[in-house]
Amino acid sequence: MPKETLTENNLGKISGAGKLVFRYFPEYARFIKDNLLVPYIQEQIRISREIKLPILKFFEGIPDDQLIAMSIGSHKEFLTYAEENRLTEQLEKSLELWIADKFTVIKRDEITAEDISLSGYYRKKALIKFLPSYTTDIHEIIEIINEIDSLSIEYDTAATNVYISLLKDRINEQLRESEQRYKQAQELSHAGTWAWDLINGKIEWTEALYKIYGIAPGTDLSFESILAFSDPEDQIKIKERLRDSLKTLLPSEAYYHITLRDGVRKILHTKSEVFADDSGRVYKMIGVIQDVTERQQLIEKLQRSEDLYKQAQAISHIGNWAWDMETKKIDWSDEIYRIHELELQSLDISTSLTQYTHPDDEDLIRSSISYAVETQQPFDFNYRIVLKSGKIKTLNARGELKSEPGSSCKIYGTLQDMTEQKAVEKQLKDYQEFIKKITDVTPSIIASYNIYTGKYSFINDAIEKLLGYPAAMIMCEGVTFLTSIVHPDDLPGLMEKNQLALNEANKKPDAQNEPVVEFKYRMKNSSGYYRWFHTYGTVFERNDKGLVESVLNISVDITDQELAEQDLFQKNIKLQQSNTRLEEYAYVASHDLKEPLRKISTYSDRILTTQSDALSDDGKSYLNKIMDASMRMHNMIDDLLSVSTILGNTAFENYNLTTILEEAIVSLEYKIEESKAVIEADELPTVSIIPSQFRQLFQNIISNSLKFARKEVRPHVKISHKELSNRAIEYFELTRAKKYLRIQFEDNGIGFENEYARKIFSIFQRLHGKTEYDGTGIGLAICKKIVENHGGIIFAQGIVNQSAIFTIIIPA
Repeated sequence: MPKETLTENNLGKISGAGKLVFRYFPEYARFIKDNLLVPYIQEQIRISREIKLPILKFFEGIPDDQLIAMSIGSHKEFLTYAEENRLTEQLEKSLELWIADKFTVIKRDEITAEDISLSGYYRKKALIKFLPSYTTDIHEIIEIINEIDSLSIEYDTAATNVYISLLKDRINEQLRESEQRYKQAQELSHAGTWAWDLINGKIEWTEALYKIYGIAPGTDLSFESILAFSDPEDQIKIKERLRDSLKTLLPSEAYYHITLRDGVRKILHTKSEVFADDSGRVYKMIGVIQDVTERQQLIEKLQRSEDLYKQAQAISHIGNWAWDMETKKIDWSDEIYRIHELELQSLDISTSLTQYTHPDDEDLIRSSISYAVETQQPFDFNYRIVLKSGKIKTLNARGELKSEPGSSCKIYGTLQDMTEQKAVEKQLKDYQEFIKKITDVTPSIIASYNIYTGKYSFINDAIEKLLGYPAAMIMCEGVTFLTSIVHPDDLPGLMEKNQLALNEANKKPDAQNEPVVEFKYRMKNSSGYYRWFHTYGTVFERNDKGLVESVLNISVDITDQELAEQDLFQKNIKLQQSNTRLEEYAYVASHDLKEPLRKISTYSDRILTTQSDALSDDGKSYLNKIMDASMRMHNMIDDLLSVSTILGNTAFENYNLTTILEEAIVSLEYKIEESKAVIEADELPTVSIIPSQFRQLFQNIISNSLKFARKEVRPHVKISHKELSNRAIEYFELTRAKKYLRIQFEDNGIGFENEYARKIFSIFQRLHGKTEYDGTGIGLAICKKIVENHGGIIFAQGIVNQSAIFTIIIPA
């Protein structure tokens, strides 16, 4: 059996060279190397101990500070290679040391599979921990994490490939020794011998076989009891081979599975020989059984690893190739066929490398490879190919020259389809530029900080524009500085609300739907003046227990808005004071105006009563007209007073409209009884209104319907309501609300022409002569004023000598 060993020629294939060039990770690696090297090493040591990394047993008893000192060189070297985008070189260097068994502390074979599988885990955890200290850009964080994942996959895959190759070398060596010294190394090869006396049925086992089967040494054995350990399908196979061997007297060999009493599964390999006497009678069988479970599982793992390797190529669109510069022969992996959208093995690849190259990129390929051959340096470049369909793809080519004494020089490399990645990169670049432009023009302070340490992980330059403090200084001093510039009157409430918000967030951890809390407070700028800010805060990061660890705040300068609101508040106070004075004036004026009218009316009545006999008919008529005019003037003064005082009460409250209607009906009880009117109404809802104004509104509309009733027709007023949506009231341009209420008053009175629908709500407007119907024409004007005070609208529709409908729509 030929011996397979690891050499520099196949190291590139094992390490996956060519995949470890990143866009975001190098700058992050530099940041950790320059700022957080020791904490980064400490975190790796902590995680390694937490997960009980097997390799740590070689460092037991060494203090942390000594471990850190021992590790600084290698970690700094790793981060330097990462910063320079030379991780492929670093990986291959590490693998070469491992393969050559040149590690300083541990031997090559002391590294276990668990060490390999866990190394990527603790490195990734340590790298991710410090991301918030580096950036708060969510997109950049995601890209860095993706690149760390790619790094972990490549490192783990390369290390696993080397580990498996080393194991394979050891196994192949063991198999060769097993073939040469099989009987002398039973214990070392997990094998035992057996002998079966076919005459008396006695079976003898060596101690190793008892151990393989998990049976106590010396236990009586029979063919049936041993066979019972095998799988049912293997039992049939064993019996068939036994019959054939006894019949042909030829040696037998087989693999089969057994299940021990504790449930452990094993794969066994057996070889046996049959012995017969001179007469041809079979009397004995001897054989050897070897536990090959680990070997078979390793073979299966190697097969799976090969499958995974091919799968990884397909997923990442990376194929590998080798070019023999002497024979000009090129070998491609299957993925390169797929990249070129060709059937596998569909063409002579020895002459097909350049036929798909874009004409404009031929010189680039030729010069890059020529330079690599001359300088013995790796190459890495992008070029385009043109497929048979005319489709153009962008590929990344990486490779290097490998040569050994006595063999031809070869170039080993990879091709990766970068078409989609380039398109995505362009989209991401455009998106980043878009976000940057938004950030540059956003006049808001954006900051995130750790609630336990009080240290900021990010704060933008807007703080200097708005408050005059450099962002670098805030990052250095932390949250304590910002709390020191908060207005003393605002600080206690701010701290209390912040703590309540944190407590609430910790009670209901939900990373998908974090709550947003708002704060309003003042901060002192560098000139000593306080400015108002409106801050929106939310959870930025939680720890492993789901508790809030850091928060994100966006603070908007609302000083101008706040000052405007304060100015408006003062103006409202002055306006209320002015309205109060006007109200007082209206009451005084109305009293003074009504006093002469009362005297005119009174003395006219006395003249008419006491001097009736002395007056002519014309005189009596004139006095009656004087008295009627004074009464109308009195009513007009009362109505004008009502209009002027509508704005007096502006206190909204939730009030039931059915109650308002009942109160209005009580005030009109005499008119309703006198006209024998019927008032029919829905069960009206409860809404936010000014009760006194709505009472007057209902009273005026019902009174209007009673006043303009048809003769010989019993008045009937029907009141109904309906909720309306936003879309239903778009035409009216009302105050915005979630919903609206429509109230309709429909009567069976004299109605009106619709051309006068708007006119009837104007003050002093009448459609009928004062001799036909009493009133001043102010009642409906008051209704319009009340509805508008509630952000609504009132309109009317009429049918002459049939009905009038008054419709009110208000925010509900």
